[in-house]
Amino acid sequence: MKLPKLTAVIEPGDDGWYIANCPELGIVSQGETPEHAEAMIKEAVELWLECADEDEIRRRLEERKVAIKELAVTQSPAEEGAREIVAVSMTDAFHEPLS
Repeated sequence: MKLPKLTAVIEPGDDGWYIANCPELGIVSQGETPEHAEAMIKEAVELWLECADEDEIRRRLEERKVAIKELAVTQSPAEEGAREIVAVSMTDAFHEPLS
């Protein structure tokens, strides 16, 4: 089974650790630094994929319907050196149907 592009969203948690989420599969991990969280989510996804059967992988990918969008942001200088977003264009990268 060919997997779609998988992503990791890494954000600071309330406790000083970083939370890593793979939204396509619904897998979450954490780490002490962003790099550690990235390594931990990669390991968690790899271990889950080793154990999950193809039906479960397909179910999660189809059920979650996550769309990955790449943003191209155009910025212009605003007053007092701040930046203001003036235009945003998006390219869709929806998951293709699994074969």
